Amino acid sequence: MVALLAIALAAEPSEDRVSSALVDWVTAECGAAQVELHWLGLAEHLLPAAGEPIRFTGTPCGRVPKVELATPERSVRFQPELEVLVLAPVAVHDASTGELVSTRVGLVPSSELRAEPLSGTWQASRRIEAGQAVTAWNAGPIPALDRGDKVQLLVRRGTLTVVAEGVLVEDAYLGQPVMAVNQVTNLRVEGILVDAETVEIH
Repeated sequence: MVALLAIALAAEPSEDRVSSALVDWVTAECGAAQVELHWLGLAEHLLPAAGEPIRFTGTPCGRVPKVELATPERSVRFQPELEVLVLAPVAVHDASTGELVSTRVGLVPSSELRAEPLSGTWQASRRIEAGQAVTAWNAGPIPALDRGDKVQLLVRRGTLTVVAEGVLVEDAYLGQPVMAVNQVTNLRVEGILVDAETVEIH
């Protein structure tokens, strides 16, 4: 949906007025904690006259913001250079792939939020720098069991239940499929980790 904001310009330098209004509009549209405008991107001869009402429309929250400034007389499209900063979970410390990473709330560019933000403690799925946003793109759940851990392999057939010793061949998460090796037959089997020590084979 096209965003819209109408403002009346005050009697200060035209570029400053437009810049200030643009930052306010982007802050509201993007739910930003802070907006840094590095370059307005609007030629001086296209700036509205003092007191002339204007409105902004466009998509300011993406990597390449596209904005339209409209006055009663004309409309101008331009691409300002700005950075939208939002509050999100960020890494407390550096973490390599497989390490645990804890989060705190910090300011990050909205472009870093490539996936759902994750707060709390997670396992890094790729290298994360301190202060970097922690999302489903670079972190995930902590395994309930690790590769190489011993488990009970459980097979149910009607009233018959068979249990065998097994070893995980990958990290395991509760309620998720996982591969294990049956230590009796030395065969790989797939099942669901139903608790911290049992894989149920279907």
